[in-house]
Amino acid sequence: MKVFLFALTVVSIFAGSNASAIEYWEACNGCTPYQKTQQARAVAPANANGEFDVFMMDYHAETLLKYRVTSFFEPWEGLNFTAVRSVPVPDYQAEQFALDLAQIKAVVESIEDVEIPPDVIGTAYDIVFDPGSRQSVADYISHNLGFFDQFTSTVLIPTVFVANLIKVDVVYISVRFPDGSRARYQLVGLESDNANVLDFEYLEGSAREPDGNFIPEDDETAQSWQGRFTTPARAERMRHFIDHWFTGGFKNYVCSSSANGNETIVTCRRIPIVGR
Repeated sequence: MKVFLFALTVVSIFAGSNASAIEYWEACNGCTPYQKTQQARAVAPANANGEFDVFMMDYHAETLLKYRVTSFFEPWEGLNFTAVRSVPVPDYQAEQFALDLAQIKAVVESIEDVEIPPDVIGTAYDIVFDPGSRQSVADYISHNLGFFDQFTSTVLIPTVFVANLIKVDVVYISVRFPDGSRARYQLVGLESDNANVLDFEYLEGSAREPDGNFIPEDDETAQSWQGRFTTPARAERMRHFIDHWFTGGFKNYVCSSSANGNETIVTCRRIPIVGR
């Protein structure tokens, strides 16, 4: 379950809604009915008498629910009480939600690979174990993808609200580096210090060298690694990478190369260190 809470009061967020009504919109992706009810209760203003409408968006289930939160003061007890009940979502808002979701999906699916310039990062090898290089690529994606321009022009909604409308755990961006290697980044939300910039993180295990072989990121994958390369230079690059990152201390890896037609096959295995 992922809960994305943005303390955002939206006035007439969807086209055709009552311009005089104040409504609260929240994303509670993958939440149970109980969790959605509790979330609606938490969103309504504290210690304020009256009725408040809270719309709960679930982009896992692709559903929109509406809750009416009633708050009142009980003088005999000297306490504020809150009651929450589910009420029907107006047809026009349910239809608009479905339309917006379909448009958002179309925008995400239309995004092409992001080309990373040489002055940012030159190869996927560099991001596997270097947090700084990973972040440099994430920053480049965030500031050059034009996500918000696409969404705000397509769906016609306030920019800051986009984060609640994106099914964040399934939005992946493929990046290609100058040497032809690739990796994938995942959308994780908004940058903490900038509500107008989306935040991306490297997807573990997604790095591929130019010939499509995965770049090992742990001992388990490195100890029985094998790949096919179109050039000896690319094969040697992988051998050097594994030797540099996975050999030393109690670890020792041996990689061998063999020719197979126009390909070079590299096979690596872990061997015991004598005396250890």
